[in-house]
Amino acid sequence: MISAGMNTGIFVVNENVDRAALFAFKLAHSIDFQMDGEVKSGVSLVMIFVLPYELNAAELEIITYLLNMLTEDDSLVPLAESGGKKNLEAFFAVSLREFLEQKKTQNFFS
Repeated sequence: MISAGMNTGIFVVNENVDRAALFAFKLAHSIDFQMDGEVKSGVSLVMIFVLPYELNAAELEIITYLLNMLTEDDSLVPLAESGGKKNLEAFFAVSLREFLEQKKTQNFFS
């Protein structure tokens, strides 16, 4: 489990699936998770990334970027944690736009 913000727990699972998928569950009641010897309390949004056993380089780069955004960007985490399908879609749309802009800028200067 990866902690993201105050209320979110993220699980990354490798399975025998054809393509990556994300499932998000807003819980009616918070639950506690044990992380690295410390208690992570109050998790009310659970995100599960289900990934194929093998990802190509582009897929791995995108998934890594999204996970980094979820765990490190303090301005986007509240948007994800607010729950609701539209808010999560908006979160990922913003994140993917930023990713593509960075890639475009990198390729322009390369």
